[in-house]
Amino acid sequence: MENLYASSNQYHQLFRQPSSCSRYPVRLVGIVFSCKTACYNFFELHYIRSVKRYFAFGFLVLALVACSPSMKHEDVRATAWLAIMHTDHGDVPFRFTRTNDTFTIVNGEERIVLEKSAVQNDTAWFTFPHYGGTISFVQQDAVHITGQWHRDCGTIRLPFTAQPASRAKVAHNPSAFFEVVFRPKEPNSWNAVGQFQLGDEYAGGTFLTPTGDYRYLEGLTTRDGFWLTKFDGRYLYLFDASFSGDSILGTFMSTNNPPMTWVGRPKTNGSELGAIKQSPLVENQPMQFSASRWNGEEVEFNEEYFKDKVTIVTLFGSWCPNCHDELRFLTELRFENAFEVIPVAFEYDTELAVCEAKIKRLFQNFNIPFASYYGGPAQKSFATERFPMIQSVDAYPTTMFIDKKGRLRYATSGFTGPGTAELYQQYTSGIAAIVAELTAE
Repeated sequence: MENLYASSNQYHQLFRQPSSCSRYPVRLVGIVFSCKTACYNFFELHYIRSVKRYFAFGFLVLALVACSPSMKHEDVRATAWLAIMHTDHGDVPFRFTRTNDTFTIVNGEERIVLEKSAVQNDTAWFTFPHYGGTISFVQQDAVHITGQWHRDCGTIRLPFTAQPASRAKVAHNPSAFFEVVFRPKEPNSWNAVGQFQLGDEYAGGTFLTPTGDYRYLEGLTTRDGFWLTKFDGRYLYLFDASFSGDSILGTFMSTNNPPMTWVGRPKTNGSELGAIKQSPLVENQPMQFSASRWNGEEVEFNEEYFKDKVTIVTLFGSWCPNCHDELRFLTELRFENAFEVIPVAFEYDTELAVCEAKIKRLFQNFNIPFASYYGGPAQKSFATERFPMIQSVDAYPTTMFIDKKGRLRYATSGFTGPGTAELYQQYTSGIAAIVAELTAE
């Protein structure tokens, strides 16, 4: 199958830079680079033949090129970089900044800081703070980096190249909402809502589903559409979109998977998307369950344990970005209210020690003060069996709110995170209202 995007050779030509300070411009498809000066234009990339159409895929790069032809790791100053991850199905851009000891991935307003874990010969290794993965790279000279992303202890390895680039501005335009269908006309299609902030150059936004959101996406507008990307160490996303009238036709590529199509139509109002999604409760089912400490000891929680305090039990996973957002929010909310939080982890790893290490790293990175427990494997059917007081666990996180009499009063499914802008404020206000209600009783 023909690649969805232009070949990586185009990117290599795009990034080719002179190693001296002489004004030696390099031009590719309307993009002109010169040392310490740059101008830009849009260049064309194409869909695969099965889509049977073309649209502009614009990419803005303002190169900030150092004069020195080489740079050792210990000489690195804080700089902004544009990287291209090379997958089997196309190239995906992402941004980062780096210093001597840190590698910081930029997704819109989000910053993911990786600490240096090792240096071997000319290769530097940086570890993701809350996923089981690393970034390794070699700085070829002042303006060229070649590296590799290792996900889940090497189960996925993808190469990338990078060049110094300008620091893009985050879009703060009003949100536009679209009803979206991924894989339209296919039996395994699914629905979402696109929330986009489109400026003259910069684009931002996310997608909301019944189970949560895709968090911070960022990119650029093009002549007839926009593109959005995200990279957080576990997920690598690229969304392309072109307008046809007021509708959208696009493609979505995730990590190293084949691209899929998606379509969108305008949605007049998105305010209801910030509402809490409640999970139905099972009547006359007591609030009791068991979970394991990380030493394997089983702990029983029952109505007697929950009495005389407000308690929140959240089912989460170290692999779940929406769970991370909820844990951070609950940490902030707990400083303002007196309640207990019991996080119960459901993980894909089968070894308890591996699960514990991931949870410990996650909690340390986000300064989560709660004692965590192990619930079992990540399959939702298993979590539903462990928590029969709700009809089904349909998403992570699933969160239960228990009153001072030990009764389960509310259960929510999914989490609307800070990448949804104003919807996040609406959603978290609803959670805070539940806590205030139970605390006041």
